[in-house]
Amino acid sequence: MSTATRHKLQRLKDVPLFANLSKPELGLIHDNAHEVEFTPGKTIVRQGSKASDLYVVLEGEVAIEVDGERRPIELGPGDYFGEMSVIDGGPRTASVIAASRVTLLRVPSSTFNKLVSHNSRVARKIMVELVTRLRTQEQDQARW
Repeated sequence: MSTATRHKLQRLKDVPLFANLSKPELGLIHDNAHEVEFTPGKTIVRQGSKASDLYVVLEGEVAIEVDGERRPIELGPGDYFGEMSVIDGGPRTASVIAASRVTLLRVPSSTFNKLVSHNSRVARKIMVELVTRLRTQEQDQARW
């Protein structure tokens, strides 16, 4: 195994969502995911667009915009986005913009869905995250 491969596998294992995955599961992500970089201000995904990937923030921060309005949420290393649209095939519910130079891991929906269907720990983490986000959104809307 090359040094680059070991480094990438360790970076994957450092992401909380993937921390408890087996070596074959990490290998599935390693073999199918790609690192991508964006400069500050660059739109990564646009609200309403069709989803095909889940993204994990490896370095830097991204900002969230809904209906053109920036939310007081920034995602950083270990955070992820795009899971809702990848799961249900619906359009993106928000735009995500690079708030700084950002390195992301782009995980294709086919890889993500295979991982979730074969790993109940990951599926549960995603469900808990979705519920938490929905609760937070409901609380934020109640304040407005």
